[in-house]
Parts: sequence; C-alpha cells; structure tokens
Amino acid sequence: MPATAAGAAAGAVAGGAAGGIIVGLTSSGVPERDAHFYAEGVRRGGTLVTAKVEDALAPEAEAILKRSNWVDPAEGRV
Repeated sequence: MPATAAGAAAGAVAGGAAGGIIVGLTSSGVPERDAHFYAEGVRRGGTLVTAKVEDALAPEAEAILKRSNWVDPAEGRV
C-alpha cells in the first residue's frame, strides 16, 4: 500500500505542476491549446524552456532552441 500511496501522491504533484504551467503560460499570452500541449510534454518528463527576448533577437533565439529537441504544437507531437 505505501508504494501505491506514493505513486498517487507523485501523480497529484505532477498534475498540480501541469496546472500551474498552463496558468503561467496562458497568463503570459500563450494560447490555451498550446499551453495544454506544453504541459503534457512536461508531464511526460520533458523540459519547458521559455525566453523573453527583444523582437530583433527572436530569430536567433528560435534558431538556438531549434537545435535542441524542439517541439512545435503545430506539428502535434509530444
């Protein structure tokens, strides 16, 4: 039983974290559909990286992020 309780607690923590991610992203202007997509990626063990950059630096920042395991909600895969 203790292992089951620990697993349930871990699931609740992960679920709460995902909910916090959704709120944080939508509060920052990310569309809710995309926020849910990113939260699911984190729930599955991924890492979410965000960056606030000046418009002039956005193409460079995007290029840096794309060199990693970039995930685009438009592609529909997590």
